[in-house]
Amino acid sequence: MLVALARRPLLSGFLLLASICIALAWLFSGPDAGTKPSGRASVGRGEAGKSAAKGAIGKPRSLQGLTVDDKSDISADARSPNVRRDSIVRMGVGEVQEMNQMNSAVFDDAVKQWNAQPRVKALVAEWKELEEAWKTRDDEAKAADVPRMEAMWKEAIGLLRKEVEKSAREAAGGVK
Repeated sequence: MLVALARRPLLSGFLLLASICIALAWLFSGPDAGTKPSGRASVGRGEAGKSAAKGAIGKPRSLQGLTVDDKSDISADARSPNVRRDSIVRMGVGEVQEMNQMNSAVFDDAVKQWNAQPRVKALVAEWKELEEAWKTRDDEAKAADVPRMEAMWKEAIGLLRKEVEKSAREAAGGVK
């Protein structure tokens, strides 16, 4: 019985050493050793695909020979005017929701005060005019109006942010 207990730490040590050796061998073996990287779909590639992938890793890429194509331009200005307008509205609505979550106690009152401002009323009227004209305009005219719409949203959101911050300061001052 004592002999079996004396061998157990020795056996555990050998098993631990063997598992470490196997783990290191697996870690330092590349994908060519017959193991598939997890999370990737298995794609049948020939030898040319393997050698191209090996050569591309670690080499810096050059801009020589690359051209800008209008069809593949992914900048914000390359999107259609309708998509750009929708993006402006979504971002504005997201900011309003964020302000509501951060200052929910004073948000409703701040919005009422914000709505009463003459500049906000003018921005809303101007936005309504642009929306009515939007339906009948061509893409070039719409694209010309998008920067103006973005500026209007930024101004309106900025005014709302100031009003919410002012209401939050007043509420915090009244509590003390």
